[in-house]
Amino acid sequence: MARCRKHRRSTSTTALVTGTGANIATMTATTAGVSGSAYVTIEPATEMRVYDTFAEAIETPLPSHVPAINATGQPWVVTGPLAVVRNGQLVPEAYHPAMYATALIETRMANGTIAVDWTAAAASTTLSGYPIGSLIVRGVNADNHLAVGYGLAGGSTLALWRVVDGAWTDLGTTVLPSLEGQTHRLEVRLDGAHIEVWADGTLALTATEPRFRTATRHGFRWWTGYDWTSTFDHFVVHGPEFQFCAYALSPGSAVLSAAGGSGSVAVSGGVSGCEPSLASDVSWLSVSGDPATGAVAYAVAPSTSPSPRTGTIQIGQTVFAVTQAAAPASGATVMHDTFTGDTGTPLAGHVPDLNTTSGTWTVEGAGPVLHAGQLTPGGYDPN
Repeated sequence: MARCRKHRRSTSTTALVTGTGANIATMTATTAGVSGSAYVTIEPATEMRVYDTFAEAIETPLPSHVPAINATGQPWVVTGPLAVVRNGQLVPEAYHPAMYATALIETRMANGTIAVDWTAAAASTTLSGYPIGSLIVRGVNADNHLAVGYGLAGGSTLALWRVVDGAWTDLGTTVLPSLEGQTHRLEVRLDGAHIEVWADGTLALTATEPRFRTATRHGFRWWTGYDWTSTFDHFVVHGPEFQFCAYALSPGSAVLSAAGGSGSVAVSGGVSGCEPSLASDVSWLSVSGDPATGAVAYAVAPSTSPSPRTGTIQIGQTVFAVTQAAAPASGATVMHDTFTGDTGTPLAGHVPDLNTTSGTWTVEGAGPVLHAGQLTPGGYDPN
């Protein structure tokens, strides 16, 4: 952000100054037909990460749209029905029974201010009887984030929610006058676990919530099955510079059988002072531990799906992918063993030819061994 001062006798000038770094700024100034010089001071303590006016007039799909300022260069990512830029506003493309859509953009900034102008639909144009819309802040993905919005708790309410694996928990709700048919400024100020929600310049809610406090994706959520005409404009993400929590993982990914199982990931690197978020994007993949200790653990539930499936674990801004094999079809062979291997190989160390469960041979007593493609006792055992 910057301050601008123009000197020319007693004539003043109003200017908008935006920038993405300590020495980069773009200024537009207007004065009553008089030109003059302007002095611009950039204050590096605050950094603009995203500024989006959704300027196109045509039906531009949001993933194809480029914000006016985009410090990371990352695109908008939409989950669910398409959002489009229409007449200088961001809006769902149309009514859609899928109920909701989300749009997130990577900003690499978790602490600061996320704000937007929200124009609420008239109640008569909604199926809910009131407008609904929200900002997403500190998003990991469409099902793990914080949400701040109007109508989320019904009627004339402004609420802050924590969303984990698609389950919503109310962190605070307040009642506001009817906002329908009007434009309002929604603003969320984030500082570690401390969260403030502002509506039209007035503090409306405060909360303490440590979950997702290092997640750096922000954006919007629509309920397209109820309200598809409320719009967003002038989206801004700015604040103090954020330590980017990227880590080296070992292994870099994992593959498990349909039977499921567990494992661990060694975590190294990162930035001093970084407190990374830790979350899974699917219910069948659970995660625990603290990346700061150098390791996290995960567990995968058994699968009955006929197709392979993949989930991810977000460790700071680094993703660990887990792929699970499809469950065997009914009546299919799950294991076949011809005991082929070097003579003398203990059975416990032998891998079957086909083993869809990835189970291992468990031996009690004298260990049998492989011999000429056969399984034989390892020796005399009086027990």
